Amino acid sequence: MILQIVAVIAGVAMLVFGGDLLVRGAVGIAARLRMPPSLIGLTIVAMGTSMPELVVSLGAAVQGQPDLSIGNVVGSNIYNVGLILGLTALIRRLTCDLAEVRHDGAWMIGASALFTGLAWDGQLGRLDGLLMLGAMAAFLGSAIRRSYRAKTAAAEPAPDAPALMGWPSAVGFVIGGLLLLMGGAQALIFGATALATALGVPEMIIGLTVVAIGTSLPELFASVMAAVRGESGIAISNIVGSNVFNILFILGTTSAISPIRVNPQVMGSDVWWMLGFAVLLVLWAGRALPLGRPFAAVMLALAAAYTATLV
Repeated sequence: MILQIVAVIAGVAMLVFGGDLLVRGAVGIAARLRMPPSLIGLTIVAMGTSMPELVVSLGAAVQGQPDLSIGNVVGSNIYNVGLILGLTALIRRLTCDLAEVRHDGAWMIGASALFTGLAWDGQLGRLDGLLMLGAMAAFLGSAIRRSYRAKTAAAEPAPDAPALMGWPSAVGFVIGGLLLLMGGAQALIFGATALATALGVPEMIIGLTVVAIGTSLPELFASVMAAVRGESGIAISNIVGSNVFNILFILGTTSAISPIRVNPQVMGSDVWWMLGFAVLLVLWAGRALPLGRPFAAVMLALAAAYTATLV
């Protein structure tokens, strides 16, 4: 028990420090490339903070634990929007670019719908995985084209802009921050999963809650630190990009390597929660409504309601 407590404390410290480093590095890279920070959040930050989900889902599928693999991704996507973005908006009001939300949100909803359609027969096979990986390539291609247009249209950075951060420092901050986030998440997952298993909690429930929330902690601390630093674009795009990455790349890679059986419980309930949260975020932000405390209250209440359905 002492080991688990130490792991939790160390994990939280690593997550806080790692989130701060990651955001500082991402802002520095965005300034150097003369790109909107939100595009860095949608790609580099989102992919980096989704690494724990990749490790957990791929490992679970290979070890014959499909419920943990699917539950981890679906649960993470639900809590990313409901819990993490809700908490972030509670801490600081977030503003967003209407065009970006419509574009990126459409990808998030589309990825969720694609997963629902492919998994409807109760399994994600190798062909399904390749289709999702193809969609992921299209998503990255779209992000690259937008970054090129943003770069060519951008003016020279001001002398006091974050571009003053050198490339070695910016890249080092990003790498160091990601390593700390992943290490901190794994430390927390270790303690929480051991406790849940000892209490006899079913594997699917552990995947949808303990592991899902644990692997979403990098997104939480990255988004919170971005909000604290006034980088709303990174805070929002990190969540949207992570959700797209979780489905298209993580489940795509996992099922392409080892076909995954999909629990009927996920298709009957959890997947609709995931789609609902994605649609609600896009509708709310797409109407140019700020993501403030009313948004936080709605999202946190819905996240609590979803968790209650699992108990």
